[in-house]
Amino acid sequence: MGRYGGYGTIAYLLNDNFEIEPELHSSLSNGLMDEADQLLRRSATDGYLISLAETNYIWGSNMILMNQAMLLLLAHHFSGRKKYEVCALEHIHYLLGRNVLDISYVTG
Repeated sequence: MGRYGGYGTIAYLLNDNFEIEPELHSSLSNGLMDEADQLLRRSATDGYLISLAETNYIWGSNMILMNQAMLLLLAHHFSGRKKYEVCALEHIHYLLGRNVLDISYVTG
């Protein structure tokens, strides 16, 4: 259970309305941070500084890109480390026009 598991993990880590299980919380948090670190490494080798893998360039890849940006922002939220926030911002730049087509993928 050490891997990041998506929206359920996010809901668990951000919800403070119930008592947490420390071991589960730690496992989920570590998984999220491991995933964020992997995204950082991939972004560092990309010409546009984003974390999309070659296989992620599909119809709907903007959703993948923004989910990865959200994960990076959550890593910033939990760790306070600016590098995650900076990387997430690079994803926004890409979506809004700093890309191979030089157009906004939101507005065209």
